[in-house]
Amino acid sequence: MTPSYSIEELKPCEPILPESKHQMQTTMTLLVVVATLDGADFQLLPASFRALESDLGFGLRDLSLLAVGQGVAQGISGPFWGNLADNGVSRRYLIFYGMLSWAILTALLASITHFQTILILRILNGCALGLLTPLAQSLVADLSQKAERGYNFGWIEFGNRTLGQVIGIIFVTSVSEKRIWGMAGWRFAYCTIAFFSLLLAPVVLTLLSDPPRRYKPESIGLMNEVKCFCGYLTIPTFRAIALQGIFGTIPAAALAFGTMYLQYCGLPDATAAICFAMYPVGSGFGCLLGGSIGDRMAIWSPQHGRALTAEASVSLGMPIIVLIFLAVPRTPLAPIFGALFLTLGLVASWCPTGCNKPVFLDVVPGDHQASVMSWEKAIETTSGQLMGPSIVSNLALMVFGYQSAAESVSYMSAEQRMNNASSLGKALVAATLVPWAICLMCYVRLHWTYQIDVDAAEALPLVPS
Repeated sequence: MTPSYSIEELKPCEPILPESKHQMQTTMTLLVVVATLDGADFQLLPASFRALESDLGFGLRDLSLLAVGQGVAQGISGPFWGNLADNGVSRRYLIFYGMLSWAILTALLASITHFQTILILRILNGCALGLLTPLAQSLVADLSQKAERGYNFGWIEFGNRTLGQVIGIIFVTSVSEKRIWGMAGWRFAYCTIAFFSLLLAPVVLTLLSDPPRRYKPESIGLMNEVKCFCGYLTIPTFRAIALQGIFGTIPAAALAFGTMYLQYCGLPDATAAICFAMYPVGSGFGCLLGGSIGDRMAIWSPQHGRALTAEASVSLGMPIIVLIFLAVPRTPLAPIFGALFLTLGLVASWCPTGCNKPVFLDVVPGDHQASVMSWEKAIETTSGQLMGPSIVSNLALMVFGYQSAAESVSYMSAEQRMNNASSLGKALVAATLVPWAICLMCYVRLHWTYQIDVDAAEALPLVPS
């Protein structure tokens, strides 16, 4: 059945505030904590790349395939979660069952050795992790006033990037090649994250506030979601943001090899982890900063403020990439690498909270907030994960002469270490600057489309009756 929408349903999202400020604060805090565990779980794989290479004999292409499988699954599963959330299924229960799923799958990953089984579990884990973005988008739309949306999105991203991903990078990388209680360190790390996810799930079920919404079972289904997506494609602002997402996420996916690059530069595992962890640390604070900047820029210029915020972020990040991977000598210069990764995260992370997510709340009907964000996330995550790690590994292997090795970095010759560091560095620069340049041009388009779509949002139906 094709869903029909009244004029009232087609208005941009108006926040449905909880019964009390305390409920709102509790729910936002829980979303930040869930985002923290989501970020830690997401970093388990890249943070253990070296351990998987040496312990299980996985090559660079194998590691890339694992990253691609989880990332693509996380992206394409989003519309499924978004469709359920937008049509009245309890978001509290969706988050609860999603957390149980990724806890169980992560624990299973700690006990597996065969590549094919690990790949399947990684794909399933990605599907479970795909719930957070659309459900958080929907809940923030209900919980937030318009002037606070970027700031609230910033806190969720702060939990994911600064808290969760930093925990994942530092903790997992530091223990991944050790033996803890008789088991490989990377397996111990996986079990630890799974345990905390399992512990938090019932807390979410008990305390998270989910404002009541109309249940629409007739709108649940693949065909209805595809029709909604076709409707989103008629919105020029959605097309511009989705197109930038295709290219803008390639650098983030490629930087999964950042820790490995620092290890080849001669930094000990724990030091390399701390240095690269400065990137998500800066990124989390950058999301908070970007959300606040975007909110204020939107007040200063409703038509151009958010687009300018995104353009500034992309422009500031590009020269820092060149400094990290080409200009800084490939020696154990931990303070310099750490400072540059911190700065990169701080300035190159404004787009989601300062522009993309708040813009969607303005140009898309209020009962489609989870769905539209899930489709945008599906497009950008799938493209980024498909292309980012693959571009880096193929460039490093086929163009710049990377040589895979089973032995620990500390046992490699200086020549081989420098060769692999140089290969990864050049590949990372190529996989970052070109996509970001295209991304920047896409954001310029918003100066012409955004206000038109805001004005049209209350009058034009998204899906024909």
